[in-house]
Amino acid sequence: MNEPKNIYLVYRFTGEDIHELTETLGKILSVLRSVGHTVYCSIEDEKWFKENHKTNKEILNHALERLDKSDVILAFVRSDQKSEGMLLEIGYMLAKGKSFALALKRGTKTTFLAELAEPLIEFDSINDLCDKLTKVDL
Repeated sequence: MNEPKNIYLVYRFTGEDIHELTETLGKILSVLRSVGHTVYCSIEDEKWFKENHKTNKEILNHALERLDKSDVILAFVRSDQKSEGMLLEIGYMLAKGKSFALALKRGTKTTFLAELAEPLIEFDSINDLCDKLTKVDL
């Protein structure tokens, strides 16, 4: 494990069960924070976005501001279905020359995300991913 990083955790939101997603991301956030990382994940702002009637464009602008403060983007991908927002955020970080890490559920197809990521963390379950996140250099 290297020095602590400022990590931006990105995930697919549209079409997901919000309660299950919140619980899953909570486990990932907890593990990353337990090993000293500072982590931002927009799921923690979801209530604020709704209460303030934020548009997708406003949410994306908020995300870009947070990405500017981050060392690495960690994409959590467990489905073949792609997220436009996630792809925009990854592209933004790559254009800025920042690190891109990918947590990819084993068996999930990607066109080129796995090739671009460093590191690529393949996992079988959330518990497996959480264990691997305590050991990987991001």
